[in-house]
Amino acid sequence: MRLSGNILLSLFSFLFCLASIEVALRIFNIAPSPTYRQPVDPTSPVLHFQPNRTRRFTKGHINVEKKVNNYGFFSETDYKVGINDYCVIGDSYVEAMQVRNQDTFHAIFSSNLDKKSVVAIGVSGSPLSQYLLYAEWALDQFACKYIIFIIVENDFDESMLSVKHAPGYRYFNDVKDIYGDEPEVLVDFKPSFATILLRESALVSFLYLNLEVSRLFKGVLQKFTENFLRRQYASDIPNSAQENNRLRKSREAIEIFLRRILEIKPRDTELLFVLDGDRSSIYKSKEQDFFYSGAFGYMKQKLAEKKLKFLELHTIFAEDFQKNKKHFNFSNDYHWDEYGHRLVGQALTDYFASDQKLQFGQAERRLRE
Repeated sequence: MRLSGNILLSLFSFLFCLASIEVALRIFNIAPSPTYRQPVDPTSPVLHFQPNRTRRFTKGHINVEKKVNNYGFFSETDYKVGINDYCVIGDSYVEAMQVRNQDTFHAIFSSNLDKKSVVAIGVSGSPLSQYLLYAEWALDQFACKYIIFIIVENDFDESMLSVKHAPGYRYFNDVKDIYGDEPEVLVDFKPSFATILLRESALVSFLYLNLEVSRLFKGVLQKFTENFLRRQYASDIPNSAQENNRLRKSREAIEIFLRRILEIKPRDTELLFVLDGDRSSIYKSKEQDFFYSGAFGYMKQKLAEKKLKFLELHTIFAEDFQKNKKHFNFSNDYHWDEYGHRLVGQALTDYFASDQKLQFGQAERRLRE
């Protein structure tokens, strides 16, 4: 009897502590609020958030409130069907949860070019295969004059269904023995009842989104795997079969993506590919990462072969860092900070201003064809 009483008291104390933490997180706006990702299926294939809401993002010293517009993307501007000047497509770098909407590179770009219409479409976790879906949809909805793709390191191999199959995204099908001959596979997303309940908890949001406990667990598991491989093969991981396979999958994804983009692109729509820089190597004054140089090098090669234009941020970041010694991302988050977004927004402004013969600056030296 006494033991059961102690157990109940301990349980009550534990629940009371959880409730107290929940209340404190809500009072002091420390926990991020839910994004409310909307269901994805063949009838509604475009991953987006619940429209016309406000969402708070917190992580360490980062505490930002952001508007979700009428189309379910983070922007202060509501989008309009019809001809739009620029469609910017990407993942979390376009979503830009870490900075205010008005401080994103695409908002800065829009403001610099006399507020021309800029439709920003991005959800974290989106790879090249999802960019293709977004481009198809954007061309139908917004008749984009220009499509600007923001390409980052994890966009490549994660486009392949054998590598990633998270719900809500479309992937290039390289497991045809399971999914048949369809070139792309959409993985449906519908939040479970438990997910709907748990995402309303400030404590769960804080643990999952702010402290990133799931990523910490994956990091520990990855470290264990790397150490195991080193012991097995007595070689560095960048030269392992695992890393080479990642590069092979990335090249496959690049080829499919560029081929399909050119198939769907109207003749009067221009494309620009903005390639992120290897910022870690810039800060440490060392050679580019094995995977970065391999994947981005291959993409630049294919873009040049197809006479497609791209803006190489590595050169821009390196020149700026040599001059100003300022990082382009947060100390606790590798995404671009306000300074990084400002630099990218200005680089885009310079390119398109030069392209349109406006006096905003010269950026053609930064453009590789």
